[in-house]
Amino acid sequence: MVQERRQTLCRTSDGPPAPNLDGHGLWGLALSGGGIRSAIFCFGLIKALAGQRLLNRFDVLSTVSGGGYIGSALGRLFDAAKPADGTPGHGQTAAHIERQLGQADATWFGHWLRANGRYLFPQSANGVVYALVIYLRNLLAIHVEIGVLGLLVGAVLAVLNLSVWTLGLEHVSNWDTWMGHRTAWPTLWLLLPALALPVGTYACAYWSVGERPGPAWRRLRWFHTAIWVGVMAASALLGWLDDAGRWPAWFAPVGLGAGAMWVSGHLLALRTVAAHQSADVPPHAWAEAVRRDLTVPLERLGQWGVALFTLGLLDRVAWYLVFEGGSVTLFSTVLALLAMAARAGIPRWTSGDGTTSLAGRSVSLVTLAHWLGLGLLGMLCIVWVCAAYALVIRYTALMTGTSLDVAASLGAACALALTCLAYMAGTGWSVDFLNLSSLHGFYRSRLVRAFLGAANPQRLPATPASSVLQRTPAGQPITTVVRQDAPGDDVLMTDYAPHRAGGPVHLLNICANQTLDQANGLLNQDRQGQGLTLAPHGHIRLGLRGWQRPPRAMPETLGLWMAVSGAALAPGLGSMTRTGISVLTMIAGLRLGYWWDCRDETPTTARSWRERLGRLNPLRKTRLVTQEMLGKFDTRPDSYWYLSDGGHFENTGAYALLAERARLIVVADCGADPTYAFADLENLVRKARIDMGVKITFMRPTHNAPASVLGGLDDLASPESQACISVAHIAYATGEEGVMVVVKPNMYQGLPVDLANFKRDNPDFPQQTTTDQSFDEAQWESYFVLGQALGQSLGHGQLLEHLGGVQAQTHLRSHFEPDTTVRATDTPPAAGATATGRTPARTAMHPVVSASLGLGAVATASLGLWQGLDTLRTDRDKADELQRSTLQQLVDGYASGQRNATQLGATAARLIGLVTQPADGGCDEASTAWFRRSSLGQCVLQDTLQRCSDTPASNTLLCKMLLSPDVLSCLRAGPGATAQGGRLRYWGVQEEAPSGDWDECGSSNSSTAAAVAATRPTAAPGAATRASPATEATTQVCAGVVIHSQVFNPLQRERLRTYRDLWKQAGALVPPPVNVLAESLRSGQPRPEAPQAVTLIYHDDTAKQCAQAIQASMLPSAWTASASVQALPSHLSAMPRTLEIRWPATLP
Repeated sequence: MVQERRQTLCRTSDGPPAPNLDGHGLWGLALSGGGIRSAIFCFGLIKALAGQRLLNRFDVLSTVSGGGYIGSALGRLFDAAKPADGTPGHGQTAAHIERQLGQADATWFGHWLRANGRYLFPQSANGVVYALVIYLRNLLAIHVEIGVLGLLVGAVLAVLNLSVWTLGLEHVSNWDTWMGHRTAWPTLWLLLPALALPVGTYACAYWSVGERPGPAWRRLRWFHTAIWVGVMAASALLGWLDDAGRWPAWFAPVGLGAGAMWVSGHLLALRTVAAHQSADVPPHAWAEAVRRDLTVPLERLGQWGVALFTLGLLDRVAWYLVFEGGSVTLFSTVLALLAMAARAGIPRWTSGDGTTSLAGRSVSLVTLAHWLGLGLLGMLCIVWVCAAYALVIRYTALMTGTSLDVAASLGAACALALTCLAYMAGTGWSVDFLNLSSLHGFYRSRLVRAFLGAANPQRLPATPASSVLQRTPAGQPITTVVRQDAPGDDVLMTDYAPHRAGGPVHLLNICANQTLDQANGLLNQDRQGQGLTLAPHGHIRLGLRGWQRPPRAMPETLGLWMAVSGAALAPGLGSMTRTGISVLTMIAGLRLGYWWDCRDETPTTARSWRERLGRLNPLRKTRLVTQEMLGKFDTRPDSYWYLSDGGHFENTGAYALLAERARLIVVADCGADPTYAFADLENLVRKARIDMGVKITFMRPTHNAPASVLGGLDDLASPESQACISVAHIAYATGEEGVMVVVKPNMYQGLPVDLANFKRDNPDFPQQTTTDQSFDEAQWESYFVLGQALGQSLGHGQLLEHLGGVQAQTHLRSHFEPDTTVRATDTPPAAGATATGRTPARTAMHPVVSASLGLGAVATASLGLWQGLDTLRTDRDKADELQRSTLQQLVDGYASGQRNATQLGATAARLIGLVTQPADGGCDEASTAWFRRSSLGQCVLQDTLQRCSDTPASNTLLCKMLLSPDVLSCLRAGPGATAQGGRLRYWGVQEEAPSGDWDECGSSNSSTAAAVAATRPTAAPGAATRASPATEATTQVCAGVVIHSQVFNPLQRERLRTYRDLWKQAGALVPPPVNVLAESLRSGQPRPEAPQAVTLIYHDDTAKQCAQAIQASMLPSAWTASASVQALPSHLSAMPRTLEIRWPATLP
């Protein structure tokens, strides 16, 4: 293509022939990345080169990211001027374009670019709203895909949990014996011990391989195996014969497992040795191969272990949030706030050069962002698992009115999983969804109309193709409103050929992210991407491989590749790709990357059955979504490649020119570099030396005038120097030599006054952040003029002619020397210097305060988040304290022993206050939910309602208010409260909650209690004859005493109702019994031993008298003698008028 271009330049239709360039070396112009900042600076540079008739000397134009904006516009100018019928072009066309570009700022082309400085939001508020709508639409779409994945994970976890719990609940005592307090562990963690068997097997196999194994070694291993088999058999036999129970229960299975690992390990080692042993290979060589093969599976087992541990933890947290008192709403709110804070910080964190201090250590912002992203991924997964649990377990419980319907929940979980899989399979073919749901389309459209539209003559009145380069009338700016793409803006990459009109061969540089395929070893592990270069006619080159046609027809356009080359923010970031950062960008919807289908179009019949089956994968879209979210990409042939900003591999664009062994390379180094650390040049020099054996040595002028713009790299960074251009010597591995000229945007003396003032008002100019993609007129003009000024410096003294000519190396050695010394930046200027800095002294007298969105903004957002969470925690603590104090006041009223109208009215007033306390006139469901779940509270309410109904006090206003339907519905735990209000604990254990049965706490003289009591025994065996005469005496001592029962057998609840009724008749307050087994499982504590006899533990003297009365007259006669009355241990907190009764595991 270079040869074709040179022939075009030499071909004339009339007039003098153009100079023959066949004997000249290759000249390349590299326009680096840097967003619109780079595009406008490079536009000024191109104008200056064209004005000095140097632009057409460059054979190749290599662009990256922002440099590709203006590079594509330039290429489109030449491409539009090529002969339409395919006939050869001629040099006059290229010469005309070059002349017009020399005054580009006064042409329609320049005016169009200037008018689109705010190319992302060209219509201010309307543009922002339009972009916001697109962003939210695409964000919602990708979160639907993530949500389907999360619901599928939740449904699978629910199926696994319910299946295992069904076995566990049927043998709960066995689970408790085997696992103890570990039954609160996540179900998935039960699989972790199962991983110990293969891990131990491979470990035993590894250690059984000797350095020089031979036939004797094999016989010895078989002998050891036989011995261990005998030991295992003997252990099993002894364990079976040991009826005395002298060995722990775990001894036999652990011993058998250890023996099995040892035996299996030796057998595995023998099999692996047989597969590697060869007579031609030394024993130590294949022994190393055997040990390597026995180590690799341990990595996979370790990954499975980490996955099981993580999923189990997420499962357990999700269950807690849904069923055990957590707040899914609060958790989701925290997730949303953290995601918003991360959204603001991602551009700064992914810049690659930021650090912060953490625990006294300097930590990279990339590392922090990675771990933050992993945390948000876990939180997001928890939220969706919570949603799945709410759908398949809580909703099913509400529908069936039970605490846990295993069969119904299993069916719902399976249905949910099948629905998710059906959606994935049904939409798995629409891989285009990934690109359509990203911001690539919006970004491409804006770039095409702003930059390629500048070269489209169809946007102007019908005139020749070069009309966009005609001068505009003075004072007449463009008035066209850029609202949509126009025909002729874009062109297919296969038809794109600017060199056919004499323009430079345009190379677009892109990064093909590569984190899965480790074919390149450690090299790719650091880079995590390869350079992908696209040339006209659709030619591509991956890395340093040869040029080739794409494996399939390329429907992509120049505008598409221009946008991909500038996709700076994406889940794939080349060397900075981290799983956490990929998650952050995915969750935030900041996806500018592009999935490129690189599958070839070989007929299906020519493929293997495995390849054909892989192409029929119905879950392809889901797989790619998962890969993008986790940052897992590859560049294997016949697959999908994830492409992003070329700067993620190499940002200057010179890498592709070095691969072509250019004699002269001019680099516009416009990447954001506020400290002038030259990170992009450092990356270029390193990659060129490693990949191509190219050595780049920077030089400095031997006779450098104080005001010269030429200097070494230190001069370019010094605030006292005027240098903005540096020269380097290139030594190719083939022995050829070349020269690199680096143009670094910086200020120097002699620039127009408006640039000096703009620098005063914007101290970070000309290295402003790349996140600023909206340039106003002053900003646009400042970068354009600076690029033009430095471009004009390249033509002074025929600098490029000398450095790119045949005698380039002679000129280089006579005027430059290696820049091997490091000069202090505060070195005073040489004698006779006329400038003391890069900017006039007057600009330093006006300090300004500037702000940028970075770590400070994120820290402020994080501080606000922390303060909000602290406020929520404080409010929750206050609410808990208010609930405790309210309940204590209600109970204290009964503990006082007063049962008169005054006490009744006070209790009714407190109950009514629960309803009207938050806001008068309505029921606050949230603030009274705790009362509906409280057993004591429900008992107080029941007793008060009964007394209001049965006594003259019912005529009082307070009782009437309490008996009103609105108040009752707000305070009472109605039917189904167990399924709604009770807490369903992990492993399917239901925490006690009010059942809504009024007889549970109320007086036995109510009609409901009478009806229920009629179906039960009227007295306990052996206690009926003594209960009646003692009731009146017991009432006097037990009135107002709170009696708590602790049972060790769930079946005792029904059998204890009769005794609890007797206590209620005595005036005691009797909450439902506490299931000690369920409580131990819930709290994760070992189950306490059940007492051998009834134990009554009193908290004070009043409760002691009640305990003695109950022991004497209200216990089964068989246990009266063995029952004991004890005081509460002194180290425990006593409650007034409280009695605890602990029952044996069995009743007579």
